[in-house]
Order: sequence, then structure tokens, then C-alpha cells
Amino acid sequence: MVLGQPAPWTVYIKRGPPSIGFQNMVAWQEQIRTVVRHQWGRQALLAGGVVVDTAFYLRWPQAAPLRNAKAMAVWREKYLAKKPDLDNLRKSALDSVASVLFEVGDQQVVSGRMSKHFAAPGQEPYTVITVGRA
Repeated sequence: MVLGQPAPWTVYIKRGPPSIGFQNMVAWQEQIRTVVRHQWGRQALLAGGVVVDTAFYLRWPQAAPLRNAKAMAVWREKYLAKKPDLDNLRKSALDSVASVLFEVGDQQVVSGRMSKHFAAPGQEPYTVITVGRA
């Protein structure tokens, strides 16, 4: 589990300083690498096909309801289908673990699930990445 607000993959166009979104993505990816290096230890890089499951738990927004369970469920359902884009979250996460865990790169990923949720109100956002051999 990696604590911190997930940041979607974004492009840096070299016409000026990097955007805040790009800076957030780079910082989040480094945070993932740090946690993965610590947990993976000195194990060998994975060769061949790998399965990667990702679950992203976003910060519960301040504008969202906090007390009424029904209103919270309706709000959650409506706003989960909005930004950030799930495949861009996954792309950002895979880019960060590929250099630490995979022998070749993220092209070794042959399957996996991905999901996007809101963390509970007051809970810090986090990401869960599970990696295994295919």
C-alpha cells in the first residue's frame, strides 16, 4: 500500500516549466518506487509475463456529503465516473513499478484488474498494487 493521492499519467511539453499535474505525478511515482523497493528488497527482477492488479483510493472531496449514508453513496456513484481517468492512473503506477520490478518493462504485463474508489472521509488516500507471475 502506498499512501498519498494517486496522480494520473500526464505529458510534459517542454514549453516552459512543468505543470503542477506533471510535478504531482512525478512525486507520486517516486513515492511508489520507494515503497516498492523497500518491500521487494533484493529479489530478482521479474522475467516473462506478469499480472498487475491496481486499486486507487482517492481523497474524499471537501464538497462531498459526510453524514448521510444515502447521499454519500449517490455522490460516490456520480463522481467516480469523472476525472481522474482510471487508465491514466494505472499507466502512471505501472511506469513507476516497471523499472523496479520488471526485467524488460511494463510491456511484460499480460493481465490484471484495476479499480478506482474514494477513500473513507477523513482517511488518507492510498494505492494498492499487487504483482505476480502470469
